[in-house]
Amino acid sequence: CCMALRSENFRGAAVAVASLGAFACNDAIVKQVMLTLPEVQAVFLRGLVAVPLLSALSAYRRELFTPAAPRDRRLIAVRCVMDVANTFSFLAAIHRGPMADVAVVLAVQPLLVMLGARVLGERIEPAQWALAVVGLLGVVIVSRPGGNEGDAYEELRRRSSILFAAACAVLGSIRDLLARRLGRGVPSTQVATLSAAAVTVSAGVASLPQIASSGLQATPRELVLLCAASLFVAAALVGSVLQMRLGATGFVQPFRYSF
Repeated sequence: CCMALRSENFRGAAVAVASLGAFACNDAIVKQVMLTLPEVQAVFLRGLVAVPLLSALSAYRRELFTPAAPRDRRLIAVRCVMDVANTFSFLAAIHRGPMADVAVVLAVQPLLVMLGARVLGERIEPAQWALAVVGLLGVVIVSRPGGNEGDAYEELRRRSSILFAAACAVLGSIRDLLARRLGRGVPSTQVATLSAAAVTVSAGVASLPQIASSGLQATPRELVLLCAASLFVAAALVGSVLQMRLGATGFVQPFRYSF
């Protein structure tokens, strides 16, 4: 039993690192696209490719239409809402302030997940708390938040950015903890597909005024980049669900500071 738990811990840690790597590649590509394309349109167009990819993966594994218990269906629905709110909070944060500030606030999320797991009754060892704190300090040192203050308007935007980033961290933590509460019979690919679909539909609705006024503004180069990003985000979304369902939270979460 001990060996099995240890094996699952390392599998969870490996999935967490791989998922974060995929998210990092996605973020790097999408940031480039967002320099010239509205943020919500970028998320929408990326989702138009990511959702079919995830659906195909889930269908190939014969998991897309796996029936879920009523309790699990409610958890998945709430998780989708959290993911949509998390996405729009993140977009609002990076639109209003420097990425360094946003990154530091979001780095609190693994600690929030550990705190939530502890409240829900899971044991977290002191060394695991210490590792997570060290990881957070590493993010602060590397990101170097703050910097020169601008005028009052810029400072207000920066503070609002930090508030949106804090909301994003809280919403993301709730989303992750909900994944851990799902029954073992619920496929992670199905959860990731439904979540990606919810975000894509929401981004599409939010994009309607822009599309109606000026049409889709993506260039062929941007579409190619978004197709590449969709591959990474599809892998990352499955990994983000799976890493919450493997091993002990206190063991896996500090590995989220790898990137």
